[in-house]
Amino acid sequence: MANYSLTTNLPIGVSPWLFDAKYLKTLPKAPGVYVYGIKVNINGTDKFMPLYVGIRNDIKSRLTYHYKQNGISGNGKKELFDLTSIRSIADIRKIYKDMSDYDSKSGLNPLRIGISSLVWFNNPVYFDSKLKQPEGTSKYRSGEGHQSSIKNGGDLDLIDTNNSANLKSHIQGVKNLYTDKFYYAFITLDSIVAEILKDSNHPQFEDAVNYNKNKKYTINRKNGPGKDLCELIENTLKNRLSSIGINTSAKSTEKMLPIDDVFDLSCIQNDLINLTGKPFINPLIL
Repeated sequence: MANYSLTTNLPIGVSPWLFDAKYLKTLPKAPGVYVYGIKVNINGTDKFMPLYVGIRNDIKSRLTYHYKQNGISGNGKKELFDLTSIRSIADIRKIYKDMSDYDSKSGLNPLRIGISSLVWFNNPVYFDSKLKQPEGTSKYRSGEGHQSSIKNGGDLDLIDTNNSANLKSHIQGVKNLYTDKFYYAFITLDSIVAEILKDSNHPQFEDAVNYNKNKKYTINRKNGPGKDLCELIENTLKNRLSSIGINTSAKSTEKMLPIDDVFDLSCIQNDLINLTGKPFINPLIL
């Protein structure tokens, strides 16, 4: 059994929460797995709502990228859900269900782009559908990013309806949340490897030994032992979070770590949203 402990370099237990970009400067410039989201106010207290699980060979650069791209000045191309309407646990459950429904479909499936809380999608067909406009009304071109929709004189201004103005306001509100309420936790690949190396019978022991020996995250643009381990952690962590109702978005493989490998979330458990209806076990081990 291996015990993987998530950590963060952010202040713990702060409410109301206001993110400061200075925190990004002290993130480890190292491979690993991360979870990011925003803090939402539930019953007067700001709580961490995870939205995405990911991996990278440089945690610092990747979390900085997510912060900047999703923030109010960023030109990200990732879908956005209406997080501004969250006021209760029920609202969070609704967003997570919508995210799960979104991930279960692909492309321009009407059941995907028609999700009510989806406020931005990287295709003009979405905007025509969302705003109930004739096909071809939106002049957005796939790949142009958030700013093409919300900048002054951008696509939503050109459509010039009450609905397009309202949608623009919602998108800006979500991006402001990412700027002001960004929050994250992570686990470095070195700490993952150190845990696995404690057990010579662990099924990933050989990968851990190989990574520890040559520090190869990728090899000739293909997975090396480092990325293989991170993908396993990513997918298993996403699965374990779903066991407490946190249905994060992520591209992941079907491979899982052994069932007796666990994740220690005690570092962030007092900040984490609780959708279970009862107090978290202490420490919070998934």
